[in-house]
Amino acid sequence: MKVDAARERAGERLLDVGLQELLRGRAPEHDADLRAAVLAKRAADEDLGAPGARRRWLTAALVLLGSCVAIGVSWLQLRDRRAAVQEPGFDVLAPWGEPGPSWTIVHGVQSLGGVGRVSALGISCGDAQMIAALQGRDDIEALMLMGNGSKGRVDEETMCDAMCMAASLPQLRRLSLALGPGDKITARALRELRAAPQLVHLDIDAGPTLDEGVAKAICELPKLRSLRLWSTRVEVAGVRALAGTPSLLALALHGTDLACTDGELFDAVRELRTLRVLSIAPRGGKVFAARHVGALLGLPKLVVLDLGAFELEERTLLQLPTRLEGLAIRVARSRGATSSSLRALGRLSGLRWLSLVLEQDPELTAASAAFVARLPRLERLSCVAGGDEYQWSVVTAASRVRSLFVECSGDVQAMVGACSRLRELESLSFHSPRDLHWDELQALQGLSLPRLRKVVCTSGVRLSAEQRQRLADSLGPAVEVRLP
Repeated sequence: MKVDAARERAGERLLDVGLQELLRGRAPEHDADLRAAVLAKRAADEDLGAPGARRRWLTAALVLLGSCVAIGVSWLQLRDRRAAVQEPGFDVLAPWGEPGPSWTIVHGVQSLGGVGRVSALGISCGDAQMIAALQGRDDIEALMLMGNGSKGRVDEETMCDAMCMAASLPQLRRLSLALGPGDKITARALRELRAAPQLVHLDIDAGPTLDEGVAKAICELPKLRSLRLWSTRVEVAGVRALAGTPSLLALALHGTDLACTDGELFDAVRELRTLRVLSIAPRGGKVFAARHVGALLGLPKLVVLDLGAFELEERTLLQLPTRLEGLAIRVARSRGATSSSLRALGRLSGLRWLSLVLEQDPELTAASAAFVARLPRLERLSCVAGGDEYQWSVVTAASRVRSLFVECSGDVQAMVGACSRLRELESLSFHSPRDLHWDELQALQGLSLPRLRKVVCTSGVRLSAEQRQRLADSLGPAVEVRLP
């Protein structure tokens, strides 16, 4: 009897300890023993009329209540963490704020007065008068700081002054640094941006080496969510140090020189646990082996992945997480693409954004079209091909797409014919490797889609003011037309 009583008291102490841990929001370390204790009491307490049994069942009920409380607390904490990541204004399908701003480029402070209020402004960061005139302006949301060109390099002090001005703009959300290779973007200059209250996007073109010091300065930007580096040198210590950026959600390394081995690079990238969007495209068309994709699969929040610089192996593609919402690939036999590997991608039914670069291969084009047709949630498609005829079948397969980007070599009529079948299309963007003329662009007048709201041409056009107006009038007041 004494032994049974001792066991009963020990069981109740275990229940009490477990209850306390659960109410603190922690899972008991000895939960297996706790579960066994509850089950043992259930077996022993068949006589529910006994006072001791009621007391023991009350204890078990409190443990269950504590479990519910702990689960609720954990759910609220998880919700708060998700809310911190999914901040308003951040779209994983447009992490850089696409489409980009329409820049107003101003040369000289004398021209600034005629511009008026402007949301996206580009200036030379070596123009001291311009820097002084822009201090504290509340209309600029995007700022491009350019180099001095033939007037000489930008030194560190000048760059610090320009960064200090940028930090004084209360509405600034995007900063683009388009500088020369000799211009001085130092860690000290970047730290001036710590005072920028709304800065979330940072683009650096031809900037400094991403070493540990520069990366740590970037980490000090309190609200930075997306970082794009173009034509910069990247060191593995710099990539690893970016893990200290608390809110970094999107990273792009484009046209970069890698001062490390591929394995070292991806081991460092794997430490960036907050990333949701990743794009790496080194200089010189370097191609990464398919095995390096495995290093990226451990990023727990990654939902958009650019594999355009990777070899494609079927077994690797089968390992891609089904949570992916965005994917970019180059469909080429030289990269290992086959009809079978494209079929393997069909399991990614949650894709909402897809970017395809196609080569002139009818078999792979047909396989790409079949893959696209099996994506029920696809909203945005980017399709670039070596010839127009190799992309229209892919475009028309995306029957539910709302946003489309294509490269058009000049057959605008064929593009309009393909787009006319996309009844959900809201935004059309296209680019041509050469300037387009009125006899080609007038085909856009036949584009009649019920939900179309935007048409953007990102290449040069040769149109008169009258022709531009005719095009806008033909598409109607509900459609915004952007031409260079």
